[in-house]
Amino acid sequence: NQHVIADESPVIAVSLQDAVAYCPYKGERLPTENEWEYIARGPARHTFPWGENMGPAVGTENAAPRVGDGPGEGIGGRYRGLSGNVWQWVDSKVEGRRVLKGASWLETNPAFRRAASRRYELPSRADEDSGFRCAKSLPEWPDTDLWVAQIK
Repeated sequence: NQHVIADESPVIAVSLQDAVAYCPYKGERLPTENEWEYIARGPARHTFPWGENMGPAVGTENAAPRVGDGPGEGIGGRYRGLSGNVWQWVDSKVEGRRVLKGASWLETNPAFRRAASRRYELPSRADEDSGFRCAKSLPEWPDTDLWVAQIK
């Protein structure tokens, strides 16, 4: 039985080393935990990437959601799959452990889907609910003035 992976499937079973090696190929890097969380929570510091309503945090998926599925999340609704797709490696460590953000579709506890949640793992871990996203380095955050004005 051959397992076919569609282009819309998230890349899974990626170790931190593999993610770190891939991002420069795209001219990018892994986001830091602070960057990832700011994009997910925005200047309003929402609890979940989609806002304050816990409803979407209760997962019912039987497989990882396809890339691009679901409502817009994060700042300006520009992102998809920040929570409830796969745990995503970030370029941060806490007390020597590496950090993943975002919670996977396998999580049954809705609290893990909060934007502030994190998981600690060894950098060699690569399983069906770990992946990554790359980030571009910018001289400053886009729309900084707009976001700062919203906070005040």
